[in-house]
Amino acid sequence: MVKNKKILIFGSNGMLGSEFVRFLDKDYELILPTQKECDIAELPEVKQYIKKGIDLVINCAAISNIDYCEKNPKQAVKTNFLGPANLLKICQQKNVPLMHFGSTQDKDLINVYAVTKYLSVKLFNKKIYKKFFVFRTDLLFGGGKHKDKNFVGFLLKSLKTGHRIELTNNRYSSPTYIKDLIDFCWKKYQNKQFGIYEVGNQGRVTRWQLANEIANILGKKHKFFINNNFKEIAPRVKDSSIKTKHLRSYKLALKEYIHESYL
Repeated sequence: MVKNKKILIFGSNGMLGSEFVRFLDKDYELILPTQKECDIAELPEVKQYIKKGIDLVINCAAISNIDYCEKNPKQAVKTNFLGPANLLKICQQKNVPLMHFGSTQDKDLINVYAVTKYLSVKLFNKKIYKKFFVFRTDLLFGGGKHKDKNFVGFLLKSLKTGHRIELTNNRYSSPTYIKDLIDFCWKKYQNKQFGIYEVGNQGRVTRWQLANEIANILGKKHKFFINNNFKEIAPRVKDSSIKTKHLRSYKLALKEYIHESYL
């Protein structure tokens, strides 16, 4: 039992942050400021929370909606780049380890979101400060019906309507279960294995392929229509998939998640 350890989590109400809360709540003292209580883009506010006695800062605060970032570049830069920069600065001053999440969507810098996430990862340099964990990941799923706002959650809700569903079949991703991701992150923290990691569940699929896998798990027959010409505000990366083998197959993780949260 290590309730004397204090962990500060920004973005604790989101999909990833809320899963961290569930994972850590029994054994750690958690400090969970809302965005209104502490805007990480405001350095004075960050200083109020990162103080001596904090054992770890976890940054789950981010704007991940790609089209929203394209329409609101200033806000995207503030949250996705300036915020992490402020956290890193104060963590360095207070000698507190920082955990941050990047994205493999930044492989091609073709939209605002990709640029902001790329720049946030570039902030971390062991020559300046060594106590950090950065996890670059892709297409997260998890959190259940109320928290899963990403593709898997969207698809599961859409299947209930019975409506026509059109999906791309020319963009590749590695679906990543947040429970598996957090387990991996926590092992790195416990072993003090600081550094930058690219981590996701094994597998490389398109949205159309993933939808068919979900329908198969549910035992549903549903025809998904391919549309590779969606009109979108921001251009999309063609391949953000992850080649590392840190985690199990996405199919196993997806089946477990759907059975636990939806069936």
